[in-house]
Amino acid sequence: MAPSSHFQYDHELAEDEIRLIVVQPGSKADPININILYRSPDNSVRYDALSYVWGTQSNPVKITCEGQPLFITRNLHKALLQLRGNGHTGPIWIDAICIDQSNLDERTRQVRMMREIYSQAEMVRIWLGEAGTDTKRGVDLIHRIAKAVDNALAVNDAEHLNLDGPDFPPSHGPEWRSVAEVLTRPWFERIWVIQERTVARACVYMCGRYEISSHALILLTVNPNLISQLQQRLKANKPQGVDRLTISISSPLIARRHAEKGLKLATLLGMTIAHKATDPRDKIFALVGLTTGVPGDFIDYNHDLRKVLIDLCLLFLTPNSGHIDPALSVLSFVNHAHRSLDLPSWVSEWEFKGDFLRPLQLIIAPGEWVETGEASYRIGHGQKLIVRGRILDKIKTLVESPPTPGRNDSVSKTAAGPQWQQWYKTVDTIVLSLDSYPSGLDLEEALWRTMCFNGGNIAEPAPTTWAQLYKAWIKVQAAAARLLDGVDSPFEKHQLVERTKHDFEISQRFDITLSRWQAGRCFCVTEKGYIGWISEAAKEGDVVVALWGTRLLFTLQPIEGGYRLTGDCYLQGLMEGEALKMDDIVDEEFVII
Repeated sequence: MAPSSHFQYDHELAEDEIRLIVVQPGSKADPININILYRSPDNSVRYDALSYVWGTQSNPVKITCEGQPLFITRNLHKALLQLRGNGHTGPIWIDAICIDQSNLDERTRQVRMMREIYSQAEMVRIWLGEAGTDTKRGVDLIHRIAKAVDNALAVNDAEHLNLDGPDFPPSHGPEWRSVAEVLTRPWFERIWVIQERTVARACVYMCGRYEISSHALILLTVNPNLISQLQQRLKANKPQGVDRLTISISSPLIARRHAEKGLKLATLLGMTIAHKATDPRDKIFALVGLTTGVPGDFIDYNHDLRKVLIDLCLLFLTPNSGHIDPALSVLSFVNHAHRSLDLPSWVSEWEFKGDFLRPLQLIIAPGEWVETGEASYRIGHGQKLIVRGRILDKIKTLVESPPTPGRNDSVSKTAAGPQWQQWYKTVDTIVLSLDSYPSGLDLEEALWRTMCFNGGNIAEPAPTTWAQLYKAWIKVQAAAARLLDGVDSPFEKHQLVERTKHDFEISQRFDITLSRWQAGRCFCVTEKGYIGWISEAAKEGDVVVALWGTRLLFTLQPIEGGYRLTGDCYLQGLMEGEALKMDDIVDEEFVII
């Protein structure tokens, strides 16, 4: 049931008109009673806007609007009670009430105006939900951290702010769990908050009767060191839901910093792929207002999700559109894991399902071009993508990756140790059985460079000193496996931990890079002896291709009538345009279905 189900609006909104509500005064126990007024370009009524999560639509609450019963979600009802209790009775814009959700044409027009609606609001009031027993403690600590950051910025010393200092609780103190309880609320993962927070003139976060200034949350993300310290403490006290905390808090802030330059839709979609929406079309529609070059009429709720996704990919593939550079790089965002729609294999769902498969497009620094052939592609009959390129190799062997801590909350760091130790032994045996490496690299160097995706940045390959990080990482995995085998005494285990402590510290950068890019991929060896990473959707026998007009490699699965795109591909020694120098390989045309 939509929040406004059964309610009859007196008229459909005009092109540039919006509805606003005013909440009638009352005590906490009184039912909510609201009235509607209208705002048009000729009627400059000042108003606030509410940013919130709809919440479950089961068991809706009945309020009264213009004398009629109106059903809204329980979370919105709690927000209205708090707003009335705080004296913020409106006028206020609330999407579930101010838009006739049953009228697709009106809904389409209003969503196209969303940026304007939130940017013109005097204040955006962000409802995080009701306060819990420890909410005040968490809110107080957030403001204490923000004050410390402010003071550090005043003396240009924010980089050295240490949360282990005497001004803050111990790293396992209950106060950090209270902070995590506030900052892991569903609002932070909602896709619409990106635009609502980005374009707001001013905003305030409401957690029950407690408020957090927007400035305080901005200060929590001033530098990577502070973000890392904060995330470690929150995860130690509340493992569930903290993994994407940095992305959730900082995404609207990053978007705000770059809004004036004009964000590309593909960039925003990649940045917000883990965010959620009640209507999956909103994963795209919610971002259109923040971008340049996307026509407003792209938002249309009369189109189903399949059509929206295909139209989006076609928009990105439009020659010289500038939405993603180069255009064919959009294929890097395809993830076939847990795919729910019957789509052409070259079309991305832009969904976070299972492991977060990071597009290899992101390991190429902006502005850094790897030499490629001239783009040549077209859309054929039956929504087939026809593109020119070269078959470079074929997948001979693949080794599935074990679960990675941080991606799967059910996997602890220590429990994953033995699995990674066994995985590494398998990979090491396969690689060392090769006679030599095709590019001339020493086999061990080829392996460690592959393991860390050569540092995760094609423009700046990992220096040779990363070989030491790799060796330390191997020792840590071996130690983790031994700690769980039950053979050593407590004293021997303590000694092992102490001996491995230094290796653990220096291997962190290698481990983080591996975990970040390996997620959703399998280790592979090709028929020509190259090693690398392919999507979990790829299979032995898939061909590795260079498609002209993109900097990346892809795997294609031969099927009747053409190929199925299974994902992008990393092969050590073939990531910098080497395909152009292979004169013995002929160009051909691929039909991707």
